[in-house]
Amino acid sequence: MTVSVINYTNKLSEIYGNNDDVFSNIIIKKSNNILLSVKQDIMELKLKKDYITEKEIGDIYQILTKLSFVSRVNFIKCINNIKKKDFTLSNELKNSKNIIDYSLKNIVKILMESENDIYIHKNFLNNDIISHTNRVFFTIIKFIKYYNHSIDNNIVSDIKKNFKKRYLKYYKSVLKKFNINKNISKLEDVYKYGLREIFIKEIIEIAIASFWHDIANISINLVSDYYSTSDDIYHAEKGYSYLKYFINYTDSISLIVGMHNEYFGYGKGIFLDYYNTVNNKSSFCSPNYIMSFEHDDILKLDSISYFPSKVLEIADLFDKYNELNSIKALEYIRENYLEKEVKVDPIIFDIFSSFICGENKLIA
Repeated sequence: MTVSVINYTNKLSEIYGNNDDVFSNIIIKKSNNILLSVKQDIMELKLKKDYITEKEIGDIYQILTKLSFVSRVNFIKCINNIKKKDFTLSNELKNSKNIIDYSLKNIVKILMESENDIYIHKNFLNNDIISHTNRVFFTIIKFIKYYNHSIDNNIVSDIKKNFKKRYLKYYKSVLKKFNINKNISKLEDVYKYGLREIFIKEIIEIAIASFWHDIANISINLVSDYYSTSDDIYHAEKGYSYLKYFINYTDSISLIVGMHNEYFGYGKGIFLDYYNTVNNKSSFCSPNYIMSFEHDDILKLDSISYFPSKVLEIADLFDKYNELNSIKALEYIRENYLEKEVKVDPIIFDIFSSFICGENKLIA
């Protein structure tokens, strides 16, 4: 379906225009002016990085909203231009990418270094795809802070000790789904080199991917589409192609987007397409691991999932179902994405559940 920039901005105006002065101004501004204003916003935010309050969180939300608006308008322009065989948008996309990357890197560093855990803003409650993306972005950063803290506090030892009782059956189910004949009995049989800390470069990459994760899920019906089961199931692959071939991101970022709806073979994604193609041509395709932190292992088919994409997968699902309330959302994911079929990573889900509700008892 072709979506025009005018129709898209009109729909955004219906959602935000009467309630949000920032968005009312965005609607009438040109993309370049918005990007210039974001650069100024980031400079001002950097001056306040040691004093992050609810006001600064609101400022970050507005920055993300501006960037989301520009990125979606550019995506629509790009898709429409391709249909007309017009490839004159490259400089605009490059300039936009540079400012988006600069902004997101600074926001990530500010939030990672902040001791204040305020992540509340009134517009986080909006029921549209841009607010959803903003919430996922914040959730990812908060979760990785919690995850790294858990690694520092020796959670790996607890996971190893309880691996057979707590996690083994889920990973055996994943191997069965992929028809992989492999004996597993410990964490390192599943996670290549085991669990480890996420480094700042990787945190920035995951955050950038979370910002872009639904870029190709474009429709006039902005409010309901990211909840709908009738979404374009190929939007992850389309997002991957857009990020890799038009925005020129590396695979370490574009693969996170391209794989975040794969659900261990029950969904759709760029790896599954590649894996199934190779597997149909060769009987020698047998990945050694279920999980890797390195994107090269995905490209070499040495692992069937990419840790950052599985983190994004859970954060994305949680936000979609969080209207139920946090505990019910986790219970719904556990029942439908672990117990019925294993679609999310059980270890990441366990740590995420602990992050959300302060207890580690949702699987065992």
